[in-house]
Amino acid sequence: MLPQISLKKPLVWTIHDMWPLTGHCYNPLDCECWREGCGKCPDMKSYIRLLVDTTGFMVSIKRRVVQKSRMTVVCPSIWMKGLVEASPVFSGKDIRCIPNGIDTDLFRPFDRSALRLRWGIPESKQVILFVASQVDDPRKGYSYFLEALSRLTLPKQQLLVLTMGSGKFPAEGLSGIPVKSLGFLSDELRMAEVYALADVLVMPSLQENLPNIVLESLACGTPVVCFDNSGQKEIVKHRENGYLASLNDAADLASGIAFVLKSPYGGHHLRETARKTVVDGFSLNNMVEAHVKLYSELCDHWKGI
Repeated sequence: MLPQISLKKPLVWTIHDMWPLTGHCYNPLDCECWREGCGKCPDMKSYIRLLVDTTGFMVSIKRRVVQKSRMTVVCPSIWMKGLVEASPVFSGKDIRCIPNGIDTDLFRPFDRSALRLRWGIPESKQVILFVASQVDDPRKGYSYFLEALSRLTLPKQQLLVLTMGSGKFPAEGLSGIPVKSLGFLSDELRMAEVYALADVLVMPSLQENLPNIVLESLACGTPVVCFDNSGQKEIVKHRENGYLASLNDAADLASGIAFVLKSPYGGHHLRETARKTVVDGFSLNNMVEAHVKLYSELCDHWKGI
C-alpha cells in the first residue's frame, strides 16, 4: 500500500530497528548480509524464525515497494541513519535523524528515601537495576551482566540487583547478591520511580537504536553503564553520565558498575549530568518540534508540486 499512499500524501517512515533492511531479522548483530540484499541466511532461527530461506526474496520485495514510494525516512540515531544509508532497500531516499524524546516532567528525580520506603528497598543497599522487555533475552546481554556481577569486588551485602521486565532472570551465578524482580511494569510513573531509586542502570545490550530505557534512566538522574556500541553511545558519555564499556567485555562492564557505585558524594555529579543530558538534548518537546518542522517542510514542498 505504501506506493499508493505516497501518491496522495507526504509519507514519513521512522525506522526503529533493522527489520526494514533485512530478509527476516530485526537485530542481525555481526551479520552484514543485508548490505548485499540477504540470501543464504546464516541464522534462520533468529527472530523472526524462518523454516525456508526466503530472505533474498523478502529484501527484493521491500526494495521494490520502497523504491516505488515517495518517502522520507527518519532514524532516531546517527548509527541507524548510517545503516539505512548503506542499505540497498533505501538507496537514494531522503534520510533524516531525529532523536527520540521522552517526557522529562514524568521521568525525573524523586525523593529517593521516600521511594526506597515505598518500594521496600533498604536505604543501605546500592541498587543495580537491569531492565529489558524480556530480561532473559540473550541479545540484551544478561550473560555479560551475570559475569560482571561475579567480578565485582564491592561488599556483596551492600548490593541489591533489581530487575524490571518479563522473563525469568537466572538467580544462580549472582555471587551472593540478592535479586528482587518487579516483573513487567506498564505504568510509566511506577517505572520512573524504579529508575530514580536505583544507583545505577546496567544495560549490556549487544545492539540498540536509541533506547528509551537509557533516556528514561538518565532523565531520572540515574547513571547508565552500557557497552560502547550502536546508538546508546550517542546518549551515554563516558565517565560523565555513566560508563561505556568495551563491547562484549564483562570485566570492563564490572569496572563501569564499580566506577558509578564508588563515585564521590553518592555520584551526585553523575546524576546531575545524567538529568541534564536528556533535558538539553532528548526531551519530548525537542522531538515534537523536529517532527513539526519536518512535516511542515514536506507539506510546503508537496503543495508546490
